Amino acid sequence: MGMIARFLGFLRGRPTEKARPVLYFKDCISAFEYACKYQTFELLKDQFIPCFVDALSMPPDGNVIAAVRIPHDGAEARMIASLLSNQDYQLLEGKLCVAVVGDMIEPLGVPSLMIVAELSPELGKAWKIKRRL
Repeated sequence: MGMIARFLGFLRGRPTEKARPVLYFKDCISAFEYACKYQTFELLKDQFIPCFVDALSMPPDGNVIAAVRIPHDGAEARMIASLLSNQDYQLLEGKLCVAVVGDMIEPLGVPSLMIVAELSPELGKAWKIKRRL
């Protein structure tokens, strides 16, 4: 299954017999806390995972680095992520985003993450994309 198909599967969520009502959250952090408490995600290569962007930094090399929180075992874990695009990266701070899990970073023993889209704080059958990067 290709990355696009897995991404669409992530957005659609698991099939249900009846339509779920859309959940509207008051802000991005509330949506992220819901994901931590009620959804399960695995840190497997090419999987998509929601993340909350705490801070952004652009070192002299021009690649933006984001400090993010991800859902992990019913709680949250802090990680570092890169961005697919540096365009309007300042607008991502304090936002709910989706990241794709990459290869393991051997010295650290954690997978790499790349932020690919910003999410709206609403959940129906799947998280709604606000904008792609």
